[in-house]
This record gives sequence, C-alpha cells and structure tokens, in this order.
Amino acid sequence: MLLIPSLVSIFAIYRFTINFTGLPYSNSLRQSSSAKFRETSQEIVNSLQTLFSSFPGERNISVLNYRYQKVIGTLVTIEVKLRKAEPKLEEIIKRAIKSGYIGRYAVGFNGFEYQTLRGH
Repeated sequence: MLLIPSLVSIFAIYRFTINFTGLPYSNSLRQSSSAKFRETSQEIVNSLQTLFSSFPGERNISVLNYRYQKVIGTLVTIEVKLRKAEPKLEEIIKRAIKSGYIGRYAVGFNGFEYQTLRGH
C-alpha cells in the first residue's frame, strides 16, 4: 500500500475500483513490496492528486491492490482519505473515466465500483 502525507483527522474515506485497460498485469503487481507495485502506484497516485487538486486541504491517496480479471483487464482498488466529505469526488472520477484516461493510463467503466466508507 502506497501512502501520501498522513492526515491527523480523517472525516471521509472513499474506496473505488477502476479498470486500467492499458495497464498490463503482472505478478509483481500482486506484491505491494515489489518495485513495479510501488512505481505504478506512485504514478497513479500522482495522477489522482492532479485530478483532485480542486479539493481544499490535505488528502491521502493509497493504491490498495491490483487484480486481474480475464474478461475486463487490470482492476485497481484505490482509497482516498479527506479531512471533510467531498460529494463531488465520485463525479470527478466518473468524468475522468469517461474521458478514457487517468494520467497516462487508459481506463474504462467495466468493473467500476465506488464506496463511501466514512463521510456523507
């Protein structure tokens, strides 16, 4: 799991799974200690930091895991922790998926899941 600055008070936690259609899956993505996992996760986190730059305050973004689904491809589960609830987060993620890219990675809606674990 890759973390970016820790937060003192977390009031909202969101978890989502996105199909990274252009991300080739390998066994090294299954191991959070591998260089491939860390490098790929950092690229995804950086892209999401840019995507969420309009949200005020600190945010903690983590890539939790990578899973391969034979029919749809590589699914990436991501968790975002914020100091306050951000109801527009899901809309921004869906808009990015609809555009076809998050950062340099092609993405799609197959397998997309969105959960609010804490917050409104």
